[in-house]
Amino acid sequence: MEFNRCFGCMEEWSGDGICPHCGYDARLAAANPDPLRLPEGTVLAGRYVSGKIFGIDSTGNTYIGWDLNMERKAAIREYYPENLVFRKKENGRSLVLPNKGSERLYQEGMQKYIHDARTFTRFLRHPRIGGTRDVFLENNTSYVVMEYIERVKTRVNADDRVGATMRMMEADVPLEVMMEEKSQVKPVGDLLLQRLGKKDMSVDTMSQLAGLSRAGGYKLIRNQGNTTQDTLLRIAFVLEFSAEETQTLLKSGHCAQLTAARRRDRAIIYGLKNRLTLGEMDEVLENFDLPTLVPPGR
Repeated sequence: MEFNRCFGCMEEWSGDGICPHCGYDARLAAANPDPLRLPEGTVLAGRYVSGKIFGIDSTGNTYIGWDLNMERKAAIREYYPENLVFRKKENGRSLVLPNKGSERLYQEGMQKYIHDARTFTRFLRHPRIGGTRDVFLENNTSYVVMEYIERVKTRVNADDRVGATMRMMEADVPLEVMMEEKSQVKPVGDLLLQRLGKKDMSVDTMSQLAGLSRAGGYKLIRNQGNTTQDTLLRIAFVLEFSAEETQTLLKSGHCAQLTAARRRDRAIIYGLKNRLTLGEMDEVLENFDLPTLVPPGR
């Protein structure tokens, strides 16, 4: 099959070097394939062509793809929990196989992965992933095909970065986020359970989307142990807390509250006020050389 598109951006291009649209070097990628990832150009379900990977989390990989039937881009999510599986080439296919002793956990995790994709689609929010289009089994694993949303990234000249940051943050951020003083603040677990009930979201889903372990999520719900400001901020974005509600959550968790005196805090207040997703918030922070809420590599 002749495929004249760049595996990095899926724009039409038939060259053999650096893509003029996105700068992706297909030759370099072909010379250094990642054995843990799906090979570029793999055709899934007879219609989806896989491209460059752009997302990795505890449940698997996300690739840019091309829908041959609909002739449009797609985001392809592959169930691939690295601690439970390995990849094996067999008869031209890239199979995902569970490690010895992990078969049951792998199958149970895959069923939950499929269930969450169908049931909690509205919560699987990412700057470049939209609604679910397809779910299917192949290569001994499961794939979820979702709408691919183009990312529009503003390039900021390095000399103007600080000034641009200040203008962006201060344009819509008050000097202080006021919080009503209360004689007694509810425990973190109570605040989270109340919001989870309103959003019909499970603790497991909250933990996954906020980059927490399952045990870590339940410890918070049970008010066990200490937590960090960034952990609560990630949860605040996942559960769509307002800026004021986030301040209450931080106070409840005995963490430093957000203040207009710190540039990163101003950016986060901006994100909360403008209802950014966690992925969008981290993209803003990254673009302006500020520490992201999700640690690199998680």
